[in-house]
Amino acid sequence: LLDYAGGFTGDAYSKELRVIRETGREYRLYNVREGDFGGWTLEDGDAVTVGSVLDRFANRVEVRGSVYREGMYELSDEMHTVRALIERAEGLEGDAFTGRAQLLREREDLSLELLSLDLGGIMSGRSADVELRRNDVLIVPSIHELEERGSFTIGGEVARPGVYPYAAHTTIEDLVVQAGGLLDGASTVKVDVSRRMKDPKSLEPTSELGRIYTFSLKDGLVTDGDADFELAPYDIVEVRRSPGYREQRRVTLDGEVVFSGGYTLVKKNERLSDLVRRAGGLTPDAYAHGARLIRRLNDEERAVRETTLRMARQNSRGGDSLALDKLQLDDYYTVGIELDKALSNPGSDYDMVLREGDRLVIPEYVSTVSISGEVMYPNTVLYMAGKHLKYYIGQAGGYGLRAKRSKAYVIYMNGTVSRVKSLRKARIEPGCEIVIPSKRERKGMSLPAIMSLATSAASIGTMAASIANLSK
Repeated sequence: LLDYAGGFTGDAYSKELRVIRETGREYRLYNVREGDFGGWTLEDGDAVTVGSVLDRFANRVEVRGSVYREGMYELSDEMHTVRALIERAEGLEGDAFTGRAQLLREREDLSLELLSLDLGGIMSGRSADVELRRNDVLIVPSIHELEERGSFTIGGEVARPGVYPYAAHTTIEDLVVQAGGLLDGASTVKVDVSRRMKDPKSLEPTSELGRIYTFSLKDGLVTDGDADFELAPYDIVEVRRSPGYREQRRVTLDGEVVFSGGYTLVKKNERLSDLVRRAGGLTPDAYAHGARLIRRLNDEERAVRETTLRMARQNSRGGDSLALDKLQLDDYYTVGIELDKALSNPGSDYDMVLREGDRLVIPEYVSTVSISGEVMYPNTVLYMAGKHLKYYIGQAGGYGLRAKRSKAYVIYMNGTVSRVKSLRKARIEPGCEIVIPSKRERKGMSLPAIMSLATSAASIGTMAASIANLSK
């Protein structure tokens, strides 16, 4: 039968087989030893089971940690002590902590015990060698595992700010080099190093949170401070930005000026009048009153917008929430300015301070007025000085059927918007647009609804008459 089955596998326990036989009334178990295989006669229905070898080692020991060759080794007459195991593993590494190694041993009841060894004494002969047993595991720790190595952190005006591994005798110059060197805006007169407080022998708390060291650099070398200063674990190096460093801030001037195009701001509080003066002034065809300023959202404004959108989405189920389609979602917006007043009053509130990314557009004179919205015929007509809003509405055929006259407004070329409060007092300027909003569409009552309402009214009338007759 074993020949028919292809023989034993590599992990088979071939010293003894198990045979289960049905005797007619119950099952019977037989253990057949290796020498009896050839003489054992099988019967119909016999079940033969071949077991596997035990999952354990008879002569294994293991070494882990700071040795050159970790792993399992044979326990033999030549290799049966701790020192012999270390030598078989080709010795200890340089960072091995030999003052206290650990020997993990398996007892007879399979429980574990931990033995502490003076590995340095054993290897030098000062201490007695220790005999190994089957399944012993020798653990040699590293000095780096027993102490917190820490790291360096560098930030500020360096090419690659971040965290770098600790290495002994590292200086500020070394860490700056690892971080890719100083950026163009770095200050060389103020480099701060902050160090954490530690005193393992202290018995009282302290209010001091850290220590700060300040240095100056020149050509990447420390010139002011301790030239032999070395960084300690967890030191934080901060390369400050020079207060005298400024990146160029650009604005754009388009339209009716002598020299249009991009300009670099020369001071923080540069204004509209300063920019127009640097561009050579306005051309004869410029319409200063219709000039507009297009501004880009900065980080603070973008954060406010995101907060507003988040609140609007959270409250979208309520009746008092903001309409998401009415929120400003573009990265650019128009600022209402009055350039003519800014030029005539330099430095006044009309003369707005510019910031990076601004675009000032100065158009030519526009002699038309647009009428849109709920009018009979949206139109664009010539501007007529002295004419009131009623005149321009008439040029568009009059109000539409659903015109919301009380909410009419005017959009001017400079980006400002004005609500129309009076037909005669509305300010109409060249190039503006008159917008007439629409009323909300109302649905009329259907015939079944009217009949139901009439029936209900008749029933109430009949009830009222009955009550009047009863009260007589």
